[in-house]
Amino acid sequence: MNALYCENSPIIRTDEANSVTDSIRDRTTWQLVAMASTSLLMNMAANKHLPAARFDMLFFVQVMRDVCRKHDDLRAILFQAHGNDS
Repeated sequence: MNALYCENSPIIRTDEANSVTDSIRDRTTWQLVAMASTSLLMNMAANKHLPAARFDMLFFVQVMRDVCRKHDDLRAILFQAHGNDS
């Protein structure tokens, strides 16, 4: 089991998560997943917002990939949030 330990909460399955991230071919989806993953790791490294138990990075990346690949839905949400600014 691979793990990066941040205080009391280890991050597990990071190698598998990296493989999933590396397999994302759509540039926009890859950038969104990478941004979310980086933000999560930075917060954990700074001991901010730590999970109460082990954190499954693979699960996180898979969910983020599934959400971030819905470009039309994201565009509609952002357009609605900002009105006609786009």
